[in-house]
Amino acid sequence: MGRASDGARPESGKPVNIRDVALRAGVSTATVSRALASPERVRAALRERVESAVRDLGYTPNLAARTLRAGASRMILIDAPHRIAGSFFGGLLDSLDEAFTARGYTCIVGSTEQSDEKARRLIELAYAKQIDGAVVLTGLATRIDGRSLVEANVPIVSICAELIGGGAPCVLVDDEKWAMRQVEFLAALGHKTLLYVGGADGNYNETRRRRGFKRGARAAGIAARSLSFARGDYSLGSGVEAARGFAARFPRPTGVVCASDDMALGFMGFAAAAGLTCPDDYSIIGFDGIDYGRNWTPTLATIAQPRDEMGRVGADLMLRALAGDSAPPDTKITLECALVLGGSTAPPRISGARRRRAPKRPI
Repeated sequence: MGRASDGARPESGKPVNIRDVALRAGVSTATVSRALASPERVRAALRERVESAVRDLGYTPNLAARTLRAGASRMILIDAPHRIAGSFFGGLLDSLDEAFTARGYTCIVGSTEQSDEKARRLIELAYAKQIDGAVVLTGLATRIDGRSLVEANVPIVSICAELIGGGAPCVLVDDEKWAMRQVEFLAALGHKTLLYVGGADGNYNETRRRRGFKRGARAAGIAARSLSFARGDYSLGSGVEAARGFAARFPRPTGVVCASDDMALGFMGFAAAAGLTCPDDYSIIGFDGIDYGRNWTPTLATIAQPRDEMGRVGADLMLRALAGDSAPPDTKITLECALVLGGSTAPPRISGARRRRAPKRPI
């Protein structure tokens, strides 16, 4: 088939169809269909010609018809935590979306932990074959009306936490190891009294990070009586509440270990308003490596998770499964974090120089 001349367009007022795209690109309608439905099966040069023709003509495929013909929706559900704004998960979602979009898939983001009704709708998508697979970021296979994503017969990949009950390959970091590294770092600076600001009780990552905190303290020779704990939920607000209690204490721990950067930043914000200076009055280290921490004053020391790599690896596991090359359900890929230094840590001030500071406002 000869390639259409530049500027060739269908008759004005008529909707653009797949034959118009094929004519513009100089390929068959079957090639156009493959390029749109399964771009990985089409040579790059042909795919670029089809995509260029689609853009030029403003062609919009009939997604419902394509799904029926191909037996695939080209949709991936990402089951995310309820709170993602400004958190580590926001960046992870960007990484996943980029990886799936590059392969012709569209991501649907929802949370089965938010409400029973929302969970029911998302699970129904899987049972109705309106999604091709699901990426779970919470470790939870929420069950509603006796059904969950696990039994829906779609590929599942878990990121950040092992799926409770197993049955899905996962991409993780070693939470316990890197929580120990937080303590090791502060202890090396000379901190011997520590506050741990943790996540929700029973949470997969919190269980391991709290265990790592305690193990790290023992390894550093810090007595159990020199440790204190504040409960949080990984949010900025729970960091604020932890700082409220911290500011009212005296003497205070000199080092603060947070199980998320969001909590660390909330903590620092309230502590500053209460008249406490970081790192003069306390040192603090977070966990996640979110962008906000680099733009805070002082910059936040943290354990940075490899969120871009986690997204790419998780998406690759899903794409392989969709291509018929599923990883065994007990596959566990553990990636490395990195300690990122910041201005929020320093050796503790000598005890003789410590003094009680009155807060700037009631707390």
